[in-house]
Amino acid sequence: MARCKGHRSHDVQCKKPAGDGGYCKGHQYQANLTNICQGQTAVKNPCYGRVKTGSRYCRESHKPDFVQHVAPRDLREEWDGFDRRERRERIVERDGWLDAYSGMPIVDFYGKHIDHALDLQLPAEAANDAVVKRYDHGQTESQKEVLVNVLRDIINDLEYLRITSASVNVLKGDASTKLIEARRAGDTNTTFTDCMRDAYSSKYPKHRLRQETGSIRKTMLKVSKHQIYRVEDEADDNKLTEAFLKAMKKYREGLHD
Repeated sequence: MARCKGHRSHDVQCKKPAGDGGYCKGHQYQANLTNICQGQTAVKNPCYGRVKTGSRYCRESHKPDFVQHVAPRDLREEWDGFDRRERRERIVERDGWLDAYSGMPIVDFYGKHIDHALDLQLPAEAANDAVVKRYDHGQTESQKEVLVNVLRDIINDLEYLRITSASVNVLKGDASTKLIEARRAGDTNTTFTDCMRDAYSSKYPKHRLRQETGSIRKTMLKVSKHQIYRVEDEADDNKLTEAFLKAMKKYREGLHD
């Protein structure tokens, strides 16, 4: 049977059987080039996402004039094998060997992901928003480095790390991306729960959707509140920090139903 000619988001050809015109149902839109995003992914591969109405791009960050001053990778700590294992062991002991969001016992210890309870994309985007707003006011670059260092120390604190499955971690990240893209497009009504519903594939049973989405949302609300308080206490008192806190609180509002 012929294989779908469409491409997935990471520039990998779809493995599903081809349907009408050589594409599976999900990739039919790619038969018309005007439906395909004209931008590039973060690793500079062509994007094959579906364009938004009235645009040539699937998301704001794929536009050529988009500048990202603070990226999620800037907030991530690099752990060697020993550090990662030690953190993993301390987290599961703390949480009673239960998955952070499903509450199910952890059986495959090494198959689970270490997850930042507040997805790194949200504080990174809030910091990026702050830099954009303050960029022409002097000293922004040096202040940005100080703020990023403070955020990295806080966000990677063991208190804010969880253990969960790879699939839930990916879905949570996808939902965070969708929330950020909605805000970039001026949509202030879409909530994180809406984005989780969109991110979930139909192969996930509804009871898992309700249970895990609620747990993820509540955890992110709690952790974001703690982290905002810590930034207020630990970061330099300047206009950039003030702009970050304002942006972060707005993103936190999207975590409410």
